[in-house]
Amino acid sequence: MKLKLIERNELNVDRWNELAMATPNVSFFSFAWYLDEVAEHWCVFVDENYSSGIAIPYTIRFGKRIAYTPIFVSYLELLGREGINPNELKNLLISHFSIIELSLKSRSLSDDAEEYVTQMLPVDLEQKLNSQAKRMLKKATANELEIRVSDKFDTIYGWVETELKGKFTGMTEESLPRLNQLFIQGKKQEQLISFEVWENGACQGGIVCLEKSDQLFYLKGVCSDSTKKMGGMYLALQAGIEHARERQLLFDFGGSRVEGVRSFNRNLGGIDQFYYFYQMDKMASKD
Repeated sequence: MKLKLIERNELNVDRWNELAMATPNVSFFSFAWYLDEVAEHWCVFVDENYSSGIAIPYTIRFGKRIAYTPIFVSYLELLGREGINPNELKNLLISHFSIIELSLKSRSLSDDAEEYVTQMLPVDLEQKLNSQAKRMLKKATANELEIRVSDKFDTIYGWVETELKGKFTGMTEESLPRLNQLFIQGKKQEQLISFEVWENGACQGGIVCLEKSDQLFYLKGVCSDSTKKMGGMYLALQAGIEHARERQLLFDFGGSRVEGVRSFNRNLGGIDQFYYFYQMDKMASKD
């Protein structure tokens, strides 16, 4: 099996998406519509039959092509059931990019990759709420917070823009519109679902998720400070988790390297799942 580079504008998108869908437990990060919204540029390494491959987002700085992991993407993943030879992939990356700064789902390129963590709640695992989560959910009930499920995102995006701009690592003037476009495209794909938190007849934030046949992925969300103190974020995430479990879906918390976010996810029963960051420089690799 020999892989070749295909740029996005030459890609057979239908065949690529079919490959993604045929890969067990694939994330949204590999689908063409998702990558179109988050990556400056992207290409794929794929074999002639579209039976194995990997998407590679990249940017161009000072004439150099840099493979990178965009915001709103935790990791990239090897697609297909046959697998990809790690040495072939590494050589391809070094051949086509001056700098490689990629997070991958698998530990395949190097033993010294930096370990990152995200949280998930598999279908077959019992959800275990800790005392903090139970207390905050009880508080949300006592304050009569209400969850409304919809395919709308405008109000939640407004809260994201207000509350997270300047506070969330990586959220910039460029990344906010990218998030909005992700919401728009998610709705067009009929995969977007929102869990809004309402208080006294007004939406005070919530979470936006993407849903497919085997997974519910928490993309982004926020509540007003006052609603958060009443347990609003716990209530929204718990509503998403219950929705996923009713439909036998894995719940993907989206993850974060911020310890506070990790603790929050684990409070709600999230289980750590590891992925790996690789950093390589073409010139250094030649030494």
